[in-house]
Order: sequence, then C-alpha cells, then structure tokens
Amino acid sequence: MLNKKNIAMTIAAFTVATSVTPVFAEGIKLYGRTISSGVENEFKASDLYNPKVATFTGYGNELIKFINRYDTVENGLNRTEIDMSADGLSLTIKFSSEESKSDTTLVVKGSESEIETLGKILTGVTGIRIGSLRSDFPEIFTLAGMNRRETAIEVSNLIFRTFDKDAKAKNVVLVSDYAIADGLTATPFANAINAPVLLTDKNGISKEVMDEIERVMDNDGTVYLVGGESVLSKNIEEQLDAKSISNERIAGANRQETSLKIAKKIANYNTIDRVFVTGGHAEADAMSVAGVAAQDGDYDIDGSQVDPIILAGNNGLTDAQTEWIKSENAQDAVIVGGESKVSLNVEEQLKDALTGEFKRIAGQRRQETNAKVIKEFYGETKMSPRSIFVAKSDDKGLVDALSAGVIAAIDESPIVLATDQLHITQEEALNSINHKFIPSKVQIGYGVNSKVWESIKKIIK
Repeated sequence: MLNKKNIAMTIAAFTVATSVTPVFAEGIKLYGRTISSGVENEFKASDLYNPKVATFTGYGNELIKFINRYDTVENGLNRTEIDMSADGLSLTIKFSSEESKSDTTLVVKGSESEIETLGKILTGVTGIRIGSLRSDFPEIFTLAGMNRRETAIEVSNLIFRTFDKDAKAKNVVLVSDYAIADGLTATPFANAINAPVLLTDKNGISKEVMDEIERVMDNDGTVYLVGGESVLSKNIEEQLDAKSISNERIAGANRQETSLKIAKKIANYNTIDRVFVTGGHAEADAMSVAGVAAQDGDYDIDGSQVDPIILAGNNGLTDAQTEWIKSENAQDAVIVGGESKVSLNVEEQLKDALTGEFKRIAGQRRQETNAKVIKEFYGETKMSPRSIFVAKSDDKGLVDALSAGVIAAIDESPIVLATDQLHITQEEALNSINHKFIPSKVQIGYGVNSKVWESIKKIIK
C-alpha cells in the first residue's frame, strides 16, 4: 500500500517532472495557443493567473509546467529568465537555448498589483529570481494535462516523483480512458499494490504513457490491464511484451464481473470487512466513494486495508457476487446511489450475504450523492482531511476525477465533484467538516468554474 504523504507539502513544491524535453522548433501549443519562436508573444496577467480565486488559469498552469521542464534539461543548454520592467507593468519571460538561433519571449502585461502578484507566484513555483520579489505560492493548485492521459501522468508524477524523486511504484494499473467504471473499481486495488492509475487508448499505449510506465515502475513490477479486449486491445499486451514488461489482465465478461475479479484480487492483500456497492452505470456515484474505498476499511485510518467496490447490474448483484461476499464473511456494506441506480433487490441480497449491516447513501442527483458521501465519511469528527480535491462532475470530465482517487485516498481527503457551481448540499457537507483549515486545495483537470472555488474558499480556509 502507498505510504501516506503530506500532499499539501508536496504540492507546495509544485515541481513538474517529465521525460519529454520541450523545444520550440516551429512553435509550441500553450493551452491551444501557438507560442512562436523568435518573436515576442504577448499575454495579459489575467490570462495566466486569477487573483480572485488565487490559482493559475489553464494558460498559466501549462506555462509553469513548460518552464520547469525547459529549465531542467540535463545538458544545461536551455535557460529561462524572467525580468520585471522598471515601471512594474510587465514581466518578460525569455527562453534561451544554445541550439536555437534566437530567443523566444513572452511579455506579460498588467497593473502594478497584478504583475507583482504574478511575479511572486512565478518565483515560488519556478525558483527563478525576479528582482527583489519574495516568493509566494497560489492557494489553489491544478494537476492537469491537455488531455485525460496527461492528467493521469501528472497525478502519477506527484505521487511517485515530486515528493521523492527516487520513489518507485511497485506496479501500474492501466485502464481505458473511456472505461471509467473499470478504473473506479480498480482504485482500491491500485492503492493496495502501490500503483498509480494510468489511462490509455484502447488500441495502444501512447509514447507519453509508456514513458511514464517505464519511469515510475520498478523493474520487477507488473502492469495490470483492467478490462477486456473490447476496451484494452491485445495490441497493448504486445507492446508491453515487446519491452519485456510483465503484464496481467483482469477482466470479466462485463463490468460487473470485472469488479468482482478486482475484489478477489484485493482479498489477496487484506481481509474484506466492508464492501461498497454502486450501480454499474453510475460512474459519478462510484467516483464519489472511490477515494474512501481505497482508504483503510475502518475509520482509524491505519492504512491496513482497502475496501472493494462492487458494481451491481440493473436487477441487482449476480449470484457470484453475493456468494463471494458471503464467503469472505464481509461484515458491512455501503450502497452508494438511489434505487434507480442500485435496485432494492441489492438490499435483500446483502441482508443474506453480510454478517453485519448495510446502509445506503444517496441523493437526488450526483452532486447531492457526492455531498452525502463527504458528510458521511469526513463530516464532524470522523476524518480531518489534509486536502480538498475538486474535479469536473459532468460525464466527460469524470475521467479526470478517476486519476484523483488514489491520491485522495493517500491524503485521506474528499473529492468534490462540481463543474459550474457547488450544490447547496455540497456546501452543507463541507461546512460539516470539523477541521476547517485545510491548506491544500487541488483541482484535478481543467474546466472547473472559478465560482466553485469561490464557494469552497468561503468555507475552507
């Protein structure tokens, strides 16, 4: 199981590692905008940093990652300089390289206050001195890439490199970036086997993802492919075999069977005292509870075990699922989701299969269910989160939250699902947290509206 780490301290370092050496050549894409070599590229300070919310925008976050990558090339040929104008109304970011015929510059303009604030933040997150400005850090950090696979890599880097540059994962869990349900049920398993969750296209592993597998995993580790060949093709196994990377597929005929096979894998590492049950097509509900399931099964958070997530079908659990729960002498269960997602049949099945009791956590919509999960497991005196993780709640954005499950479990912290704004029940749930000073606030993926963070900051200091 992954060692617990102070994620707040880790994120404060805000270093970004990558195996890719960035170059300008014909120009780079910075959050969709081309930055051309040899010319002056102009930005507004507000393009890069939102002082009201105290976080980088997508442009700013991608720029910081680029600076840190560009300025840490091993051969030392690349260099970044940041200077503030005499009138304090602009910053000039200059990228130099012995291999390039001309420097590439970004000129950032704004008010004195905007430029001073941005300069302090840039000094803090890049380590580059800007005149006499002291270093500072944004209040809200963003772990995101330009696509879902890159976001998963950023999370993997944080867990296994930023905190300790020599840290290695024992294994890797690989799931399809369009098979969210498989990835969610694999989250507790990933924590149990000391692994990040990485995403891949069903037809093959991209260079960036393969580079991360080779970087992050011990030589004797195993890549676990979660899902059948319809979501992770045979080509993926062949790619790993060609690199002599041990791999094993965990798959059933459908997502319900796959969740059971993962649960059986978890049972090889710890006893099964509690199970979580969600609907097979209720990914948002499973996402709300994935980080909880990947924590310790009891509330003492001693890191001794994780809980499986079982996916129920439209008519309830399969005979194989109920028989397995009974054979493990599982004591308790938590149903996550309303009756339209997890039928009443499941309650009757659990009455017979469990040695103890079950409870249902459900709201009228995904954000309400998310709120009830937060209140149930983090409210009042139960847990004292070190961080708040926020990810998009819409169907397309949930895959970013998938990457956050393991890190939320390590940090014993909730995942808030919200895209445009918090639901009132989520505000109430966050207010129920006894410990209101939470230094680390992290957005997973791009696309969360600043209104969400404005609401959170009124509650969490």
